[in-house]
Amino acid sequence: MKKLLFVLCFIFSIQNIYSQPPDIRYELPEGVYERDLITNILKKGNINQYLMLHSYYFGNREPGAILPYALIMATKWNYPLAMLHVYFELIILYGCSFHKNIEIMDNYTRQMALNFLIMYYKNGEEDNQKESIRRDISKYIARGYIIEINGELLINNVLLQDNCVK
Repeated sequence: MKKLLFVLCFIFSIQNIYSQPPDIRYELPEGVYERDLITNILKKGNINQYLMLHSYYFGNREPGAILPYALIMATKWNYPLAMLHVYFELIILYGCSFHKNIEIMDNYTRQMALNFLIMYYKNGEEDNQKESIRRDISKYIARGYIIEINGELLINNVLLQDNCVK
């Protein structure tokens, strides 16, 4: 009986070790400071330093912490990947499963997220990620959140206003 109990405990402990997600943390290189990265992002729009800060915040900061810097990089410095980061951060903050339950967001934030998704699609380079985003946009079109008129992607404000009334 003791052997059986020992074997079961051993199996469960091994299973528990392998089933936990790894602790993913990116540390800043020696001599690189968070405040310096932020200063260079704000003043110069430094893409490499933005990406370094983005990587550092993943696993080291709460979800959404990169949002102010992504907004600045997307709007002030017109950096397409930051546009996509704004979209993803808003989705994550609201606990959405991307296109599946975006209706749980308030209308203003949903419109903002979709605008940044469209901005990325218009400004991003042609690659596999952009093709994946096109499939997500197609799902938003099918659900009526985005409309396409003469190849131009637009937010369906009528649907957003209808949701305000409900």
